[in-house]
Amino acid sequence: MEIERKSQTDPANALHFVLSAKYSGLTLGELRLQARQIEDDIRDVAQAEVINHFSQFASFRQLAAPREFFFRNKLYSVHVAGAVRNPMRLEVCILDVREPTGPTHAWGPKAFDGAGYFRDFDLQVPHALQGYAETVAEIVFQVYVAAYAWLEAELFKLVKAVEQGFADALYQYLRTVLNAEERGGLADRVWFSIFSEKSGYYALDGKAIEAILDVLKQRRYVSDLSPLSHVVSLIGLQMPSAKSLSMDAITSRRYTEYSLQKAAYVSDMSDIFKTEEQMTLGGAYAIFPLGAVGDQQLVAAFPSSLRDDLRPVFEKNREVFQLVYQQEVRSLKRHIARIQASFRRADRAEYAGMAGRFLSEVLKPWLS
Repeated sequence: MEIERKSQTDPANALHFVLSAKYSGLTLGELRLQARQIEDDIRDVAQAEVINHFSQFASFRQLAAPREFFFRNKLYSVHVAGAVRNPMRLEVCILDVREPTGPTHAWGPKAFDGAGYFRDFDLQVPHALQGYAETVAEIVFQVYVAAYAWLEAELFKLVKAVEQGFADALYQYLRTVLNAEERGGLADRVWFSIFSEKSGYYALDGKAIEAILDVLKQRRYVSDLSPLSHVVSLIGLQMPSAKSLSMDAITSRRYTEYSLQKAAYVSDMSDIFKTEEQMTLGGAYAIFPLGAVGDQQLVAAFPSSLRDDLRPVFEKNREVFQLVYQQEVRSLKRHIARIQASFRRADRAEYAGMAGRFLSEVLKPWLS
């Protein structure tokens, strides 16, 4: 193996510089909207850092094509993309351009355990580069772990900015009650929401969001979205009340359990359905109405498997939850306003993009 002629740069630092330079200042809605572009940028950094590793050696020659390089008198090309048969697996391949069907060395798969789109990755290199495979794999791993950590940090920074205290007050009281029974961790499995006659919003604190994200990271589902994008969509969800399972429980004022398969939004809000299906851990969606201020109804939901633990808590403390709710009405209004503002700009951008694509298709016969 060749001796390195200069020290390497840090792949994680290179990644952080790229993402921070391009995506600082996004709203929650824009973080969701830019998710695919962010993944593309992460891929580009991974490719560049793999090539940068080989550039440390004397025989390296960079070519005009960004993914190709000469190394030890051979022409190589680096490819980083999702696997065709397993889209959530990242495939990293260094190809000998002149002998593409030659013997190769396989490495992996290795899991990222992150909030981004890809679950894990594997690596294939030509037999001549077998001695470099472990280092190349570590570079790719460092880039993606750093990238997905950056995404999570951005998510929770934005969640804190829009929270405005409403959900914190509800969860603080819930944890106080549960901690007295040495079951404080169960609070993270509760999802508060607010419903009016027209629509409803989730009101989740950071720990509850983190618990949902951790469940989604286990990848017990198939989706075109990353775990982070699923969570962001849930935070910004404006659920039509007519389609919500919660309205029956609110109307009857009783604890109710529902199979998500019966939800009216299964067909047209499949991403939300998949998210909530993971949240319930394969069980039913349990709903406990806690009271109202005007036409704004407060609801607590949780996996039906926790009914014996949580239902008695809400039955015993329903009046106190309603009192906390009444005291936090002003922060609720700020919370909803911040959520709406966070997604409004992204929705306009998404609509503009859809309109542009539609017009380009309509006008294509006249422009060609």
